[in-house]
Formats: sequence, structure tokens, C-alpha cells
Amino acid sequence: MNNTDPDRSSPGWLSLLTVVSWACPFLLVGSLYMTWAVAWVVLGHPPRPSADDPKSISFWVDIPYATTRLLLIVFPAAVIMGAILTVCFGMRHKARRVKIAVAVVVLVGLWVGTIAFLRWDPWRIGEWFMD
Repeated sequence: MNNTDPDRSSPGWLSLLTVVSWACPFLLVGSLYMTWAVAWVVLGHPPRPSADDPKSISFWVDIPYATTRLLLIVFPAAVIMGAILTVCFGMRHKARRVKIAVAVVVLVGLWVGTIAFLRWDPWRIGEWFMD
């Protein structure tokens, strides 16, 4: 079936970028914890704040460490771009304004929850990472 209506077909890149923007909070937390887990495996004990510097443990820790640093750097832009992409995606699919607004609020809430979780830092992993 050939869909020639340009308003109903969504470009793949818009869908992909929207999904990635929604995944960023999970990627950030997952990357942080992956860095800690790899450091634990390499060290043979849980990494300790002020004792085990993630920058100088091993090459194997450098990869998730660099990924986490990159995600921390881009997260302010990811919040803004995520909101813009969500609005564009919703408008492209002719969603109601209320649905688009709810989606943006949920996305921002997801980021606020992620930041709150990282500030809470229940196992001092963020403290170890930023040390």
C-alpha cells in the first residue's frame, strides 16, 4: 500500500530522534551504573568515593566513563530537544494539543525524576563518579 499523503507519513529520523530523546534519562542513569559495575569488576571490590578514581582505573572503565560524561554534557540540550521533537512528532501525526502537552510534561517530569534520583545518590555512585 503506497501512502503518498505527506501529512500521514513520518520521516524515520524524526521518529528515531524522538525515541532517543525519551531514552536519554534512562541511558544516563544506565551508563553511570554501568561505569560503576565495570569498575567493580576490574577492581574486585565496589568502587569507593575519594579512593578509586574512575579516570584512572582501567581502559575498560574509560569507555563507559566517557559515555557517561558525554551524556552529562548533553543532557540540558536533550531536555529542550526532546520537548521540541515531541511537539513536532505530535503535530506531524495530528495529535490533539492536550496529548502533546501531556507528553511534554511527562518528558520533563522524567528528566526531573532522573535529576532527583541522581542527586539522591542512594549508593554514592554519583559521588564516586564526580570525585
